[in-house]
Amino acid sequence: GLNKNIFRIEIVLHSIHLKDLGVNKLDDLLNPIIIKRIYKSFYKKFAGFTIVDYRFNKPKIPAKIQHWIGSRFDEAYWKHLKCSHNIYRVKKRFNDTLESYDLLNMRNHFMNLINRKFDKLFHGVDDVDD
Repeated sequence: GLNKNIFRIEIVLHSIHLKDLGVNKLDDLLNPIIIKRIYKSFYKKFAGFTIVDYRFNKPKIPAKIQHWIGSRFDEAYWKHLKCSHNIYRVKKRFNDTLESYDLLNMRNHFMNLINRKFDKLFHGVDDVDD
């Protein structure tokens, strides 16, 4: 078996999205400009994910705020707001709260690993442990 943790993520792209990125045929995937374009698109989508540190390990966070954050993990909460004019303001407040209580370390760590792995694969920079 594997002795390391693996974090796998897939972002599905339909043919229209691939065409928008400049991929019309398989050979286009050999073009470094297109590879960078695909990577930037993936990175932007990944950056939109909400990955939150375990909030109960942070003694600075009041119980009321911990509960408030936890209630935002319920899919029904966001579905309820989906058609709201305030959804962007609510998302911003949520993300600002996560940042202010230092709860985005794992997300930032993943973002850094993704960048380093891309550099290793694309540029041959070998500072990433497999």
